[in-house]
Amino acid sequence: MLDETTDFYHALGNVSGEIHIFCRSTERLNSFGVRNWMRFFEQMKRNGNRVKFFECSVSLVRLMNMFHNLPCGGEVISVCLPYFCQHCAMEYDVVMNVNDLKNTDFQVPKRVCTACGGLVVFDEVPQDYFEVFKTG
Repeated sequence: MLDETTDFYHALGNVSGEIHIFCRSTERLNSFGVRNWMRFFEQMKRNGNRVKFFECSVSLVRLMNMFHNLPCGGEVISVCLPYFCQHCAMEYDVVMNVNDLKNTDFQVPKRVCTACGGLVVFDEVPQDYFEVFKTG
């Protein structure tokens, strides 16, 4: 959980240059967490750092669709796509490169359930989930 106690400076230290941030485990951000995130990454941008976000969690992608400036000028390289198996009720995420999604006009690939072998469905509304990547 990223909240008012989250200290990005302490967690990441004094970094410079190109920074790769892996976000798969970022499941929850409250309003203070969003504020701290934005303050930190805006400062990174002002300092001339280039930030790349990898494996953005479903929660983070949803927030990016509410706050289009959440990447703070950084580049989103890959995102987690949520899938759900209607047969065995298994949920899981698949990481995809944003440029690959753009190249297919955001058509999500068909997947087979890793537990039962059944066909799984994309567990979001595609036009809503990918909105931030179509406009930015």
